[in-house]
Amino acid sequence: KYWAQRGRTHPVAGGRARARAPASGGVQVPVGAMVRPRWIYFAYFSFRAVSIGRFSSVFFLDRGVEPSEMGVLFSGDAVIGMFATGFLTTRVDRQLAGGFLHARVHAIRACFALSTVAFCSQCVIDLGLPVPRHAVLLASRWLNAIAFSPCMPIVDAHTLATLGGDRARFGEERLYGAVAWAVVNMVLGFLMDIFGTWIMYIGTAIIGGLVVVLMRAAMSPGHEQVPKAVPEGDESPTAAYKGAGEANVSGWELLMSYVHDPKIFSFLFAILCLGMGMSLVENLLFLLFVQDMGSSNALCGFSVVVTVAFEI
Repeated sequence: KYWAQRGRTHPVAGGRARARAPASGGVQVPVGAMVRPRWIYFAYFSFRAVSIGRFSSVFFLDRGVEPSEMGVLFSGDAVIGMFATGFLTTRVDRQLAGGFLHARVHAIRACFALSTVAFCSQCVIDLGLPVPRHAVLLASRWLNAIAFSPCMPIVDAHTLATLGGDRARFGEERLYGAVAWAVVNMVLGFLMDIFGTWIMYIGTAIIGGLVVVLMRAAMSPGHEQVPKAVPEGDESPTAAYKGAGEANVSGWELLMSYVHDPKIFSFLFAILCLGMGMSLVENLLFLLFVQDMGSSNALCGFSVVVTVAFEI
């Protein structure tokens, strides 16, 4: 209806994912509106909880990994993830600028698929196969960092594009991720006490597979939503909100413009400090609970529920 009113052909023709944006510089149509962003957030945090969440330290401890070795795994994936996020999100922006309307949906599917394979590949250690344990854990964790780190920025951008002019509802959609984080961590803790940490493989495979199928359905050309026009003066400087053929601001130029602003630089420094603190909480808190304080996994999971209750 949107394109018919403007006398133009629908950009997604014949069910193909590849499409060109309107030459007149109109808004690009975010694909995947059938799957509301809240459920993507729900899936994202559920997947994170059962794979690379706070129970990661317990997972590694159960496989004989020392705390010092965990530090290498966690710090390595943080550095790799930082570079992978910048590279892959920039690539998605360029695809959007080139008229590939399904770029974000494809990227989200790829993130979940590769992360599922990366995490579940660690089962070769549990099966007792003659493989170097530390090399497998290192490769799995770092591949996960490359594949999954860019997922959250892409999901955020997808949500904003889907909401269009109603961006004040972003928090409402994002809230479902917090609920998933609490519920899945609590359930996972109980299951780990009963069945052991190998249950994380099953959870990762199930959730990862469901998301890949879910996002495949979202790419149907019949499920699209045209957002309201972005108000004048509130346009994004990135490629995602520019019409085809227009000049784009590179990520590096954008970063430099931010760094030279004292207020924004102070904000980024505060984020750096928060990141260092949260890295200890996210990666090593459950190790303290289980190894030093004798906590059960169920109690660890319940601690997340308490945290999320205050967040909400």
